[in-house]
Amino acid sequence: MESMCTGYFDWAASSPISEKALERYLTCARRFYANPSAAHMAGIEAKQELSSCRKAIASLLRCAESQVFFTSGGTESDSIIMNSFLLSRNPGEILISNAEHSAVKQHAKTLSALGWTVRFIPCPKGYADIQALKRLLSPSTRLVALMLVNNILGTISDVQGAVRIIREHEKAIGRKIHIHTDAVQACGKIQTSFQTLGADSMAIAAHKFRGPRGIGVLVNSNPAIQALSSGGGQEGGLRPGTENLPAISAMATALSDAIENLEPHHQMAGRLHRMASESLADFGFDILSPVSGDFSPYILNVSTRRIPSEVFVRMMSDKGFFISAGSACNNNSRKKAESLADLGFSPAQAACSVRLSWGFSSTEDELGRLCNAMGAVIR
Repeated sequence: MESMCTGYFDWAASSPISEKALERYLTCARRFYANPSAAHMAGIEAKQELSSCRKAIASLLRCAESQVFFTSGGTESDSIIMNSFLLSRNPGEILISNAEHSAVKQHAKTLSALGWTVRFIPCPKGYADIQALKRLLSPSTRLVALMLVNNILGTISDVQGAVRIIREHEKAIGRKIHIHTDAVQACGKIQTSFQTLGADSMAIAAHKFRGPRGIGVLVNSNPAIQALSSGGGQEGGLRPGTENLPAISAMATALSDAIENLEPHHQMAGRLHRMASESLADFGFDILSPVSGDFSPYILNVSTRRIPSEVFVRMMSDKGFFISAGSACNNNSRKKAESLADLGFSPAQAACSVRLSWGFSSTEDELGRLCNAMGAVIR
C-alpha cells in the first residue's frame, strides 16, 4: 500500500488507510456482524466491542467516555453543534472564526436567516485574533466556533487562550457560552487533548490520520446540545442510527497508532516542511503558510505567482504528483479565493495558491522529486 502513495501530497484532504486499521476493519466486520442494539448474545458482543472502542478513544482524546459520540466524520460532527442552535427559541449571537472550514462557516447563512446574529472573528494570515474575539464578545453571545488547525495554511490558533477569555466573559454575563473547536487537521498530528483545550465540543475525522473514511467523533460535554436528527436513540440521541462498528474499531486502531508515534511523525513532518518551503522559495514560489511560530508541519500552502491553481494542479497530476488547489471540500477557484481573502491574502496570491500536505509515510525522496517537478513547471 505504501508504494501506492508515491507522489501523493494531498493528505490533508484524505490519507491512505493504514494496514493495521484495514486489518482491524476486516476482523471486526467478520466477527461483530450483529447490531450493537440487539438483545441477543451476538448483539451483546458487538455492544461490548463498541464500548471498548469508546473507552479507548476517550483515553486517547483525554475526555470522558460519556462525551464520545460516533459520527460519519468531521462535517457531521461540526453540523450537529451548529444545527443544534437552530432549535433555540431565542436566537442570540454566534461568533465564527474566518479561518473555519466550510463545515462550520456555511451554517452562517441559515442561522442568520433564522434570526441569529453571526459575526466573524478576524484571522490574519490564518491565526485567530484573540483580542478581536474579546472585543466581539457580548451579553448575547451563545456560541463561539474556533478551529484548532487551519486546513488551508496549517496555522494553529490559540484555542486555550480564547477559552480563558470566554470563560471570564461568562462570569461577567452569568451565562454559559458553548465553545466548539474543529480539530480535524489536528488530531493524530499534534497534541490534541479535549481536557487541556477546555472547549465544550470538538470534531475529529478518522481519514485524516489513516483511518477509514465516513467515520469520526464529536466530543461533547454540553448536555444541552440537541440533534436535529431523530431515530433509535443511538449515541445518546445526538447521532441516531446503527453504529458503523468496523469503521469505529478501525478508527480506534488508527488513532492509537498515530498518537503512539506522534513525536517521531511530527519531527519527520517538520523536516519535510523545512525542506519544501526552502526548496520552493528558491524556485520562486511565494510561501503563504507560516514557517515559524505555531503551525502544523503537515501542511504547506504556496503561490505559483503566475499559474492559476487549477491549471498547476492538473499539470502536476500529469507528472504523477497529486496536490490540491485548496480544501477538498472547498476546491473551486471562487470559494478558495474567498477563503484566502478572508485570511488577508491578495486576489493574485489566492488565484495561484496550491496546498501540499504529507503524512506519516511520506519521505524526503518523494518530496524532493515533487519540489523539483514544481520548479520545472515554474521555469
